[in-house]
Amino acid sequence: MGNELTKFACSDCKREYLPCSEFSDAQVEKCEVQERKNQEEAVIRLLVATCKACVAKAKEAEAARAAERAAEAKAVAAEVTWERVVVTLEARPFGMTPASSSEGGAAGYRVAKASEGKPAWAQGVRPGWALACVGEQDVSGLPLAEAQAALKEAALPAELAFDVPPAGWHFCVGCCAAQPPEAFSRKMLTKPPEKRRCSECVQVQEP
Repeated sequence: MGNELTKFACSDCKREYLPCSEFSDAQVEKCEVQERKNQEEAVIRLLVATCKACVAKAKEAEAARAAERAAEAKAVAAEVTWERVVVTLEARPFGMTPASSSEGGAAGYRVAKASEGKPAWAQGVRPGWALACVGEQDVSGLPLAEAQAALKEAALPAELAFDVPPAGWHFCVGCCAAQPPEAFSRKMLTKPPEKRRCSECVQVQEP
């Protein structure tokens, strides 16, 4: 397309006759379809895309909104108390997958997945629940490996106590933690639960 041909316009800031060097390669590629259509119709039209400056501005604005959501979510989380729920699991495997100790930087056993049809799922255990006790043993502050060992050694039927997040909270598959709705964008909350990421995790993943 020629890096300095001034045949481009920005769909956001509405500037016209811009060189394609003001656009990313991805945006220029989108213009190729427009250019082919122009050639087929033998007409001259500016190729419309979003310039780098507008893309950067949009990213900055989203980062600011994400920070606001994170701050609001932390304020909400600080005012609520998680419910303690006790379940009894009759057989192994329990069907629970914990979040890695490196995810979210939190210690303890946090449920990242509960397999449908397994004992934990049947007893209502869901992603985001935090294991508090195995029998009479408090494991809430133990490293993940030690909490897993306590689960493995527990006699059956195993009585497990979990701290359960408030109703309406959502599980973030990025930091593997239950978060209040304020932590997520409205668009993210329309996605299936297994694809939801809080705004902080989305920002971390942005290139």
